[in-house]
Amino acid sequence: KRIMVPLPDPDTRSGILRLLMTKQKTDLTDKDFEDVIAKTDGYSCSDLSTVCKDAAMGPIRSLG
Repeated sequence: KRIMVPLPDPDTRSGILRLLMTKQKTDLTDKDFEDVIAKTDGYSCSDLSTVCKDAAMGPIRSLG
């Protein structure tokens, strides 16, 4: 049995991204968040979580 869950709208994506990024030290401005929100149209909540995890690992990857 499958339950179809709709993709998050821009307001929901904004809330998810801001919540997931609260523990990260970042210099993202509101404009930066708006750009990310626009570019993640069609992403699921799981996709957004993966994007945030990948962004958080960026500084560590640059060390190696």
